[in-house]
Amino acid sequence: LNGSTYDGSMMTTLGGVGHNIAESIQRLREPCLFITAVGQDQPGQMIISSAATAINDNNNRAMADTTTNIRSLKQLPTPSCTVIIDAQGECRMVVGDFRANQCIDKNFVSRFETQLKQTSIVIIDANIPTETMNYVCQLCRQAKIPGLGPVVDNGGCGGVFSGIVSNPLVVPLPIDLCNDQNENGIII
Repeated sequence: LNGSTYDGSMMTTLGGVGHNIAESIQRLREPCLFITAVGQDQPGQMIISSAATAINDNNNRAMADTTTNIRSLKQLPTPSCTVIIDAQGECRMVVGDFRANQCIDKNFVSRFETQLKQTSIVIIDANIPTETMNYVCQLCRQAKIPGLGPVVDNGGCGGVFSGIVSNPLVVPLPIDLCNDQNENGIII
């Protein structure tokens, strides 16, 4: 990298590991509660709209009120990143602003304690605060719920899950996210 301008192409997509997994579960017409934080900006509105569309398309009662499970922040932008991909399709660099993920704190997530204790599985994105991960993992252990995490880990978060969740499920997928009772899955 030498500061030069290079020819390339750009596109904008909704994403993030948690969003992508939640959307995939919803496309399977399974209930899913996606707990996240977004800015009061265009990308945030796109995510809220996407969640509302999934509810309408799937009659997804677990996500019936997107205003409660998506924290809207005035002071921070929706988490986003720019991914630099080379001619072979390999990721070379990611530059991102994920500060809003720090607002998915224990206090916010605790609003969903009842749902967390009744779900069949919890999937945690490791870009949220360690305290929140510890809290969710403790709830999972107490309720004997499988936890999948960390889904995103640059090497610094893996230790959080050691000894907190009994038999934690770790990437790679696939995993059966649905069960016979059609209980909710929760993505944080």
